[in-house]
Amino acid sequence: MAVDVGLWLLIALSLPFLFAASAPLLRRLGPRVPGWAALGAGVASFVILLVLWLVVGEVRFDLPWIPSAGIAFTLRLDPLSLLFGLIVTGMGALIFGYSATYMARERVAGPFYVYMGLFMGAMLGLVLSGDLILLFLFWELTTISSFLLIGLEKGEKRSTDAALKALLLTGSGGIALLLAFLALGSVVGSFDLEQVLGAGDQVVTSSLYVPILLLFVVAVLAKSAQFPFHIWLPDAMVAPTPVSAYLHSAAMVKAGIFLLALFLPLLASDLWVLVLLPLGIGTMILGGLQAIRATDLKRILAYSTISQLGLLASSFALATVLGQGAGLVHTLNHAVMKGALFLVAGAVIYATGMNDIRELGGLRRSMPLTAIACGLAALSLAGIPPLGGFLSKEAFFEATWETGLLWVVVLGVIGGGLTFAYAWNFFSRLFLGPQRSGVTEPKALAIPALILGALALTLGLFPGLVTGLIAGTLPPGEVFAPSLLVWNLPATVMSLLSALLGLLLLWRSAESQALLQRVGRGLRRGTPNRAYGAFMGGVQGAGQRVALGIQNGSLGRYSLVLFLGVAAALLLPLIPLLGAPLLIDTVVTLPGPASLRIAVLAIVLVAMIVFAVLAAVLRTTLHAVLSLSGMGFLLAMTFMLLNAPDLAMTQVLVELVFLVIFLIVIYKLPLRAIKPSRRRRASDLLLALGILIGITAVVNPSLATFDSSVAEFYLEPNLVNETGGTNVVNVVITDFRAFDTLGEIAVIALASLGLYTLFRRRRRG
Repeated sequence: MAVDVGLWLLIALSLPFLFAASAPLLRRLGPRVPGWAALGAGVASFVILLVLWLVVGEVRFDLPWIPSAGIAFTLRLDPLSLLFGLIVTGMGALIFGYSATYMARERVAGPFYVYMGLFMGAMLGLVLSGDLILLFLFWELTTISSFLLIGLEKGEKRSTDAALKALLLTGSGGIALLLAFLALGSVVGSFDLEQVLGAGDQVVTSSLYVPILLLFVVAVLAKSAQFPFHIWLPDAMVAPTPVSAYLHSAAMVKAGIFLLALFLPLLASDLWVLVLLPLGIGTMILGGLQAIRATDLKRILAYSTISQLGLLASSFALATVLGQGAGLVHTLNHAVMKGALFLVAGAVIYATGMNDIRELGGLRRSMPLTAIACGLAALSLAGIPPLGGFLSKEAFFEATWETGLLWVVVLGVIGGGLTFAYAWNFFSRLFLGPQRSGVTEPKALAIPALILGALALTLGLFPGLVTGLIAGTLPPGEVFAPSLLVWNLPATVMSLLSALLGLLLLWRSAESQALLQRVGRGLRRGTPNRAYGAFMGGVQGAGQRVALGIQNGSLGRYSLVLFLGVAAALLLPLIPLLGAPLLIDTVVTLPGPASLRIAVLAIVLVAMIVFAVLAAVLRTTLHAVLSLSGMGFLLAMTFMLLNAPDLAMTQVLVELVFLVIFLIVIYKLPLRAIKPSRRRRASDLLLALGILIGITAVVNPSLATFDSSVAEFYLEPNLVNETGGTNVVNVVITDFRAFDTLGEIAVIALASLGLYTLFRRRRRG
């Protein structure tokens, strides 16, 4: 029974990936078909998760994956993963339904559905993962799919730059998260999430606790767009509106918040509060200031998202039951109200073709459903009762008051005032004012936004729908039950003060904008954006200098770089082998009359040296090639003398092929070689000697420290019989055939890629 239940969890995870794989075929059936199919996949996953929880409760699915490393494909459904899983699938389903109309006339609709399905599956896998390594893989998959979605408009610099910025910043957080998880696994002795979360005392008292916490914080800050990593989120608004609504308000940016909620019981300490709380509060204020200043619809919402993510991070940074409960409730509220606002922005852009809020207004009659949805979502964001945002905002204010820290209380009120101002400003400047005519409301886009607006009201009127689920994530015996009927006096006062501050900012709009412009100019001096620009400029400049120095059209320069790389690769391993003895006294044992074979071998080696010298000094290209070929055939004779006929045959065949190729090439080249300068010949000689010394220095210590147990293993009679070989050479080749085949596959793949590129260039020409 447990296995069947676990399989249902796996099915819920698989549906988005199956949709992503089938999206190109569905697209051929009609431009709206992929959107409706994705809506079905999201609803199906949502229903499976909800039914599993209501019928079974907590579910775990285990599948062996890499048992030697202690890694398993483990999925788990608990209250926290259920909450985030419902957000991912529910919001995804609504936004996919919205996309059926919004993306129908977009030329990037094909890859859009593939990448969106991939992202939904990755995000769902992230919140359901029961193994640290599996969680990290899904975490990185969200980064990759986000990069692809932001960069949908191929060939446009804004889109490419925004995608690259998001990839670099969130990818750096991914590296930090991997290091933190590896350290956690080494401390706990397991990557299983349940075992890790149950080892709180062991982790906090470990010598690795501080680096684990700092790496974890970097990962969270990067993914959830916290200062100073927040700069990627506003630029990501170049993506289509459904991408912004799903990834950058409801789902992807919540990945970092999910980690905060998940690892709070494990990592909470004074250092946790000291590091996270100032960053969260600062991000809330910074995002609010920028949201009031911005004029582009989606950038206003992007900065407001940054502000709200700062509030969420601050809630969990408090490391209290009230802060944790407020953070979880506001996570759902924010996904609902901000998702609705993004869909509203998309509907307005779709209907009017404009995205500058200064050019809009008076749309309440032309777009009544959209106006209602925006009003409900904006009032919830501003914290007006009886909407859901009011309850989570009050809980946050109460949690900040409990800290007893004046600066936290004051900045919390300021953040609330900024939120009130930009939320009302967004609604009023779109839908109030002189009526605008000639605009037709796209009802297919308004209905999903209206559903989310109604949900924002429902969450305020019936908070028990969420708080009952959240109770399972809190410490045993703790209760979090906000209600419209029970108000906390300090929190109410803070709420009133924040509303008054917001009204003051709106009343003195001109003065506020002038003040914020001055603040904005100050913020731009030395901002993370400038640091990022300087870093990328330095990297690109260094890359161009290196490229111009190497890729200058000179075959000699290319060869020099290639051989220098080979020499470095040979000499670097010498560092740990400096103390190894050289194998100078090695005696080659040859069958037959030893003296005769050694004499023949010596003659062959001398002849090889002569041919090598001739190849270097002859000025005619044909003669130089023939000298090199003669050296190759003598090497084949050496293999014969050392009783390796298979190697000798291979060498002969390869030498014949190269000789034919060289002769064909020479037919098109001048007969007389170009005489290099003395300086060039001297540098080539030094380079050749360096490679020679490197090869000798690497091979000799390796032979001197040879482990005889390896040879004994391959000489065992039963091993020869099992492999079907007749001698030890056959056995070794059979054992390493997989590596040989892998190399052949790589060569064929690279050659195919090169041919494909050439054919494409020829077709374009």
